[in-house]
Amino acid sequence: ENWNCRVPVTPKLNEFVPITIVIWGIIQNGHVHINNHINWIFHVDQGSIIGGAVYPMRDKFQYISAGGKIAMHGPVRWFEKQTFQSIGSELDLRYEPQEATWALTLGWCLLTATLCGLVFAILYQNFLRPQAIRSALKKE
Repeated sequence: ENWNCRVPVTPKLNEFVPITIVIWGIIQNGHVHINNHINWIFHVDQGSIIGGAVYPMRDKFQYISAGGKIAMHGPVRWFEKQTFQSIGSELDLRYEPQEATWALTLGWCLLTATLCGLVFAILYQNFLRPQAIRSALKKE
């Protein structure tokens, strides 16, 4: 099965580029496992979309029953005119980590560990320790 859709050429025009989304899945009793990881490719010329393609990657499947909804996701790539030359950082959605990202990640990890330790200490002091003491006194 395929899904057919259309993408506006520009927000100003009432013209569209047709796109076919290929559905890849496994049909089983009463449900389907549908591949929901797809690549999106668009070719752009002077701010207008002139073509596009969508194709599935066989790596992530979503369990879906009749009447259910599927959440599709995947990278979007933008190319200049009819080539496969990437347009650049203003439309390229690839993530490239910066040096500051590592420091920020480490900071968030330390903050999370500190907060978890604080929550555990409060839980232990107010609930677990008194419960253990009462339990030990009952046994004696």
